[in-house]
Amino acid sequence: RAHPAAPPCTPPFFGGGRPAAARVAGRGGGHESLVRVTSCYPEVVVRRVRTFVQFGSKTVELTPGETIVVGRSARCDVVLDDDLASREHCKISFEGGAVFVEDMNSRNGVLVNGLPLEERQRLHHGDQVTAGRSVLVVSRRAHAPKVSGEITPSPDRRAPSEEMTSTGSVAEILSGSARLALDDGELEVAERSVRNLVVSLRGTLARGAPINPQTFDATVALLLELAERTQERAWLERLLELHVAASRLLDPASTRRLVGLCAQIGRPGRALEDYRALAHSQGGPSEATLVALQAV
Repeated sequence: RAHPAAPPCTPPFFGGGRPAAARVAGRGGGHESLVRVTSCYPEVVVRRVRTFVQFGSKTVELTPGETIVVGRSARCDVVLDDDLASREHCKISFEGGAVFVEDMNSRNGVLVNGLPLEERQRLHHGDQVTAGRSVLVVSRRAHAPKVSGEITPSPDRRAPSEEMTSTGSVAEILSGSARLALDDGELEVAERSVRNLVVSLRGTLARGAPINPQTFDATVALLLELAERTQERAWLERLLELHVAASRLLDPASTRRLVGLCAQIGRPGRALEDYRALAHSQGGPSEATLVALQAV
């Protein structure tokens, strides 16, 4: 039905007729509505939020109502080349716009973000599911995540040889996911991904395993950017604690950003003292680093 003729929009109605936009939550099916106001009547554009399960260099897209089974059996939708995984280890379901994981009575259990799964649990963007030695990462975005490898639209038609997983790229997946979220202005999504990313890197360091230098540098940039955007000191604490755990110093440019942020939002307390001790124990950090640290 056609709208009746509308009077000109005047303040305070949506800024005096200037275009405005707002996001509203959709109901079910993993959709989101973008409401764009160009006149007195809103135009509604529905944007689908896509759901992916990433493992190693491969990505599986889940569709509403779909369930995938993860395990060693060739009959599983995602086949793990992992002797610690059970034949049918867990299942991941997309129901009513939400994603859930459930243990299928596996021998060694399931971890979600490093914690044992006690019962069926809802998953969010950036969550990590560990089955045996294999780690799967959930990604929920309006577009495909930027990772190497193919995107498979339907897991039930793939050959088992295409399902072999790798545990080496979880941090890279989370780093890329967080960067995309920040670029899209999705701050809460980025924060969740970076928190999980730091946990993943700290776990890698605790095992004595090496960290990809590019991933470490990307994490540093993300932590500094989140501190700048949120003005929360916790991101500086995570930044310094990660460097102490890795026995690694910030470069001069990042140190200057740290100093500026400390002046804006406050010193990160004990984390800064531990980092200072690390800097002095390194046997001659750069002059710029020493000067900047002294100024904090």
